Formats: sequence, structure tokens, C-alpha cells
Amino acid sequence: MKRNHSARFPQATSWPSAAAILAALAAVVFAALPPAALPAAADGIMIPERPDAPNFAVKYHRVDVTIDGQIATTAIDQVFENRTGREQEAVYIFPLPHGASVKEFTLYDQGHPLHAELLDRDKAREIYESIVRKRRDPALLEYIGRDTYRVRVFPIPAHGTKRIQMEYTELLKYDGGIVTYVYPLSTEKFSSHPIDEVRVSVQINSPAPIRTVYCPTHDMKIDKPHSHTAFATLEEHGTKPDLDLVLHYAVSEEDVGTSILTYKDPNEDGFFLLMAAPSPQLAKRSIRPKDVVFVLDKSGSMSGEKIEQAKNALTFCLNSLSQQDRFRIITFSNTVRAHGLAKGLLPASSDNIRDARDLVEQISAGGGTDIHSALEAALDMDFTLDRPSYVVFLTDGLPTVGETRINTIVEHVGEWNGDSASRRVRLFVFGAGYDVNTHFLEKLAQGNGGVTEYVRPDEDIEVKVSRFFAKVAQPVLTQVALEVAAVPAYDIFPVELPDLFAGSQLLIFGRYRVAKPVVAKVSLTGYASPERREFGVSTTFPASQSEHSYLAPLWASRKIGYLLDQIMLHGEQKELIDEIVALSTRYGILTEYTAFLAEEGARLGDAVAHREVSSRISAAYQPAAGAWATSQRQNAQILRRQKTLAEQNFQYDAEGNAVRFQQAQNRNNQGFFNRAGNWEDARFKEGVQQVVKVRAFSEAYFQLARRDPTLNQYFSLGPSVLVVVNGQAVQIGDEGKDVFTERELDDLFADHSASIEPGSQVPDPTRTKIALLTAAKPVAGLGALLLMLGCAVLTRRAAGSRH
Repeated sequence: MKRNHSARFPQATSWPSAAAILAALAAVVFAALPPAALPAAADGIMIPERPDAPNFAVKYHRVDVTIDGQIATTAIDQVFENRTGREQEAVYIFPLPHGASVKEFTLYDQGHPLHAELLDRDKAREIYESIVRKRRDPALLEYIGRDTYRVRVFPIPAHGTKRIQMEYTELLKYDGGIVTYVYPLSTEKFSSHPIDEVRVSVQINSPAPIRTVYCPTHDMKIDKPHSHTAFATLEEHGTKPDLDLVLHYAVSEEDVGTSILTYKDPNEDGFFLLMAAPSPQLAKRSIRPKDVVFVLDKSGSMSGEKIEQAKNALTFCLNSLSQQDRFRIITFSNTVRAHGLAKGLLPASSDNIRDARDLVEQISAGGGTDIHSALEAALDMDFTLDRPSYVVFLTDGLPTVGETRINTIVEHVGEWNGDSASRRVRLFVFGAGYDVNTHFLEKLAQGNGGVTEYVRPDEDIEVKVSRFFAKVAQPVLTQVALEVAAVPAYDIFPVELPDLFAGSQLLIFGRYRVAKPVVAKVSLTGYASPERREFGVSTTFPASQSEHSYLAPLWASRKIGYLLDQIMLHGEQKELIDEIVALSTRYGILTEYTAFLAEEGARLGDAVAHREVSSRISAAYQPAAGAWATSQRQNAQILRRQKTLAEQNFQYDAEGNAVRFQQAQNRNNQGFFNRAGNWEDARFKEGVQQVVKVRAFSEAYFQLARRDPTLNQYFSLGPSVLVVVNGQAVQIGDEGKDVFTERELDDLFADHSASIEPGSQVPDPTRTKIALLTAAKPVAGLGALLLMLGCAVLTRRAAGSRH
């Protein structure tokens, strides 16, 4: 594939035409293959023929993916284990990604290649339904609707293994500068035991510059060594993946590449995700010289390993400064010492950095903790408005000397630093150990444009501080603001946008409201030294969009985290509690305060749920220090910063142990709760909706699944599921209807939502009553009309260039 690095994307880049891509794929697929190279596809499932036999175990699962532009080649190496004491016969089936074609498939039985057959989606449905009936396991239902390959495998000896290797090629979807790759990793949930090794390695080669690489489903390690090359890696051990892996990469020739993903159910407001990242060229030209003041607590409680780790972290930060930066070190205990000129900031020259390292080496711990005077000295430095300015503050305790009233200290820091419009400095706070007042540190950071990081006693201060400072060492775009023209946008998170740094990417989640598709411009503005610049993209905000449904629960997690912060900062309010309950219920996202919603018998009315959540938050927020207080603040941070589904329903408990709530799931943007083994749709209103009972695995069961394919995702949760269908509840279980007439099906799928009492509805989380500082002002009048017409013309031109 020839590259043209100077071309604009997508209008004039050297991406091959659709015809050229299809021709290339055809050459790969229809070339002469050896007899053993049979059609195959993605991650497969080995299913025992005997209905009562346990599933096979997966020993390891390794995937290597190469993406060249829009053509992806996926190579799989997978080993299945028969852990029973008897020989087994099995069927190996593998759901085929849409449009994929196989290059190579290897599966041998005593030296002979096994025969594989391609099943179209209708035939595959019959096979899936047959297996589900026979094994009474609905998990396969979610793969209905895909073409499938099937291979019969015999024998698999007792305690023996079967190794399968395959390679397939597919043309990936490109839309609005974003290329999407999906690997069906969720089939590994059929393994009878946790998998020793799961590894997915992706190499992306793009003719256009790669700006962002984002995996919304898994915590992949991303590396971009070159503008046109990126790597994404997932490695897990002792796990059973239950989500398909989704990977997006966005391309752009702009200095700051921006791209948009949207999702919208036609019956509610939509969701969007803006991804933005600076180009390496902009980073080289526009890295802004910065001012940094390091404020280090050297009180007696910091003695020993703590102070040594803190000194090592400070040395790393000093070594990371560029020669154009300025800095100052302040240490404090009973007294405050600002090392250097009275209020001046020192140039980060080699001599000054050397002297500063020597100074750090001599620091020792002892005395009390005068936080008020230390922050006053830090914010009294000679910062200049033309530079981004940061204070990095590390402490391990409470104020014990000077002003000790934390609300007064917070108030004074705000006065010294100014409000969000006139603020001079972003304050980043590190709390080490369990003796810090978490409420105090959060108010300091969030009230001053920064974040708080907590360092637990078993964690290394040096590692945490160094990792943070490496990310913020090179600011490229500062005082960032978002504007969405022509579309009402609201509930945008993060509420206060961070600066954009070299090598980083910004993810902004929000909601939007349209009655019909609208083309709108989305812009990011900020200071890229020395002037203010604007970067944006014109995109269509659809009235209906079924893809990217993961945007909804990710947005909801961030909003729940924000609401918890507001309660911590400003106290409990009924509206905030109601929002948390509604979001947790609607999207199946549990917190330590809403876990009772999934407990047996906890199907509560809004007022009762509000009182329960309020009581739990009040009890939990009383201690501001200690292990439990630290865990709570970290849990809120996890929600507020959440970017992958793998992080959902994950919490730290009171002892700092990582735990995951298993009794809640989000399927197709709908929350489900497990109550005593029965998965229940969060939309169900006991005593309000009529319940139709259907026997699991009966013909009636499959009639429902055929009539509405989205039910397959819900039914796959288990053999006992209560799901709401157009306002009417259907209970799948051990007893109930065996077959429906067509008239009964038509009546069941008629819209029954109007029969629900208005007062019984879950509060709509999209209609928040609290004022978030995020509602973008829609452009109105003649200007809006001209903008929309202009954007439409540009969009048509871009679309035409792709075809």
C-alpha cells in the first residue's frame, strides 16, 4: 500500500478505493489453498456432543492482528483441553465477523484435515437453537445473526488437547475518520476454567497519520511510536473474557485530530464521544514552556521510606523539565521554606536542576504540618499568564500547625488562585497513606482545576508521582474548551476539560438531543503557544444509531462519579441521590451505595431507594480519613474517569481490596440485576406490568427470540430472565407457555408502555434538574442555517471522495 504522508484524509489520501480493496481481498481468499487450509473465522467454541458433558477448557488463546489501512489480518492460536476422564466428541463452531474471508485454517485429526462447512445465518440459527435446546444453555444465543463455520472434532482423548490455528482477512469499516476492528473474544466465557493466557496484539499501519487509538471494552496498552504506526496489546492471565474486543483508531492530518462516535436509541436522547489528540508535529512546534512549583510535606510522619520515595519522585520530576520551563521547590513542616529567590521561579537550566537535585538529597523529615502557609507561599509565586502553571502538592497528613480549619484553608486557596475564569494555577494533589483528609484534598484539587491521586501504604510514591508527571510534562493545548454548534449538547464529562499534553488523548462523553439527523461542527479551542487556536470536525448527529451502544453506560459511569463528587463537596441533596439511583438502575452500574438495588427483595420505590442511598452515603462519608475514606474517593475517581467497560462495577472495599459486583449487567444499553438467580430487567415495575410466563427452551421461547433478535442478548444471561418487551414483562423460567399463536405474538409485541402508571417510571437520568456547567449553547438563527448548509456540503464532498 503506497503512502502519501502529505495528503489530506480522507479526501485525497492514498487509501485504496473500495474496488481495489475488494480485489485485493479476492486475490487473498480465492488463491489456491492447500487441502488443510479450510474456511474458518474468529475465536471459536468447542462444544461437547453429550449434553451433560462439561465445556472444554481453553489452555491459551493468542491473537495477532495486523491492520493495514482498512484491511485487517487476524491470526489465532488456540488450545482446548478435555479435562474429563473419557474420550469426547465435539463440534467446533466459530461466529464469523461480517465480511471476513479465511486465508488459512489448520485442524487435524490423526494427520488428516477435518472438513469444515460454512453455514449462512439462517442455517447457523438452527444449529445454535439446536445446541441451546440440547444443552439447556442460552449463552450461544447472542451469536445468532452471524454467518458461522462448523467442524466436527473426534476424538479428543481423555485429558487430551486440540490445537487450532487460523488466519482470516476482513475489510474494516471506515466512518468519519474512524476505523473500527472487532474481535469476538466473548466466546471464551464458554471455557470451563479460567484461561492461563489470553493475549491480543494489534499492529496498525495507516497511510494517514494516526491520532487516537481507543479500546472501549478492554484495558489495552497503547503505544504510538510513529505517526503512521500504533500498537495495542491486551494480556490477561487466569481470566474468562466475556466481552467482544472493540478497537477504534482515528486518522487526521490536522494538528489536533478530532473524531466523533455517536449512539442513539430513537426513543431517547443520544450519546457522543469526542476523541482528540495532538500531532507529534504540533508537539514539537507548540510545547508550551510551563511553570511548576513542587510542594513537599517533610513532617515527621513522612520519615523513613516515605520521604525517600518522595525525594526520588521529586528528582524524576526535576529531570523531566525542559530548559524553557521554570520551577521552584517548597518544603514544609512546622515552617515553610521556599528554596530560591523570594517569589521568583528558577529557569530549568542544567545548573539550576543540578543544584535542585542536591537540595532534594539533603531533605529530611521532622516536625508538624503547616499546609496553609505552604500553599500560600506556592500560590504567591510570580506566575505569568502566558504560561501554563502547575502546583504539585504531596502530603501524608492533616494540617496541625498554623491554620488547621480545612474549610478556611480551601477558601483561602480559592481566593489566592481565583475562580475558574481567572485561575492562574492548576493544583495537583497527592495524598500518601491513610491519615490524609480525603474531603479536604478533593476540595483543594477540584476547586483549582486539578486532580487528586491517592498513594496507599503498600504503593510506591515515586512510581505514582513519576507516572503522573511524565504525562503532563509537555503541555500542547491549554485552557481547553468545547463547543457543539447547531445541536443541544449537555451533561458533558469531564466537566472541566484538562490541558492536552504531547502523547496523550482526550476523551469527552456527552448527551445530545435531535429529532432528525443534524450535521454540526464540534470544536476544541485552546492556547497552542502562543495564540489561541480552534480544531474541529463536522459530523452527523443521527436520530437513530444502533452501533456504539457502550457509550451509554460509559457516560453513565462518569456522571455517577461526578454526582458522588458533588455530594462530597457540597453535601447531600435529594436531586443528586435520585440521579444516582436512576442511573445505577437504568444502566446496571453499581456503587457501594447502590449495591442493595441488586439484592433479593430490594425492588424498591424511588423514595425508599433515595432514603437507603442517602443513609449509606451519610454513614460512609462521616470518616474523612482512613482506608475506607481513601477507597471511596478512589471509587468515585474510577467512575469519573472511566473509559472502558472492563472497569465497570469494579470497586475498592474498606480494606483496599479490589472487588467486582457480579449481580449487575448491562446488555444492549439496558441494566439487568440478578436476584436469587433470576436476571431481572431494570424497567420491570412489580404490580404495574402484566407478566407473561414462558418456559425456557420451549418453542415459545425461540419464537420470541426470532421475532425480536435483540432479546437474544437478554436471554443469553441465563435460563431464568425477566425482560420487558414494549412495556410488558416476560418471565423466562421453568414453567410457562410452550408455544405462541401469531396473534398472541403480535399482541405481545404491541406497545404497552402507555399502560404503565406515570408515577411508576424510573426518573429519567437525561432530564437532570441540577445545573451542570456543561450545556453547550446551540447556534440559532441565520448563522446556524448557514453553518448547517456549509457542513452538509462539506460532508457530501467528503462522502463523495470516499466513493
